[in-house]
Amino acid sequence: MIIKQLVHKFYCTRLRIVRVFLCCAVQWGVPTISTGAVLGMLAGVLSGSIESIGDYYACARLAGAPPPPIHAINRGLNLIMTSKMKS
Repeated sequence: MIIKQLVHKFYCTRLRIVRVFLCCAVQWGVPTISTGAVLGMLAGVLSGSIESIGDYYACARLAGAPPPPIHAINRGLNLIMTSKMKS
């Protein structure tokens, strides 16, 4: 009986982080996805990307630098959109 308790304690301490993560991940049930939520998040991503274009020009103006070329803005927006869509 003591060996069983020690083995159980060993495995519980090694797997404690995994068990807590699994318990908290679905604490309020399985996540649901609705069309309204997807469209709302997509609108947020697009508005953030449009705002980033203005930020590029504003930073260039504040720094006294020439405006960034279009290909640099495209690279930046591509990176932002890819990062936002993956998360």
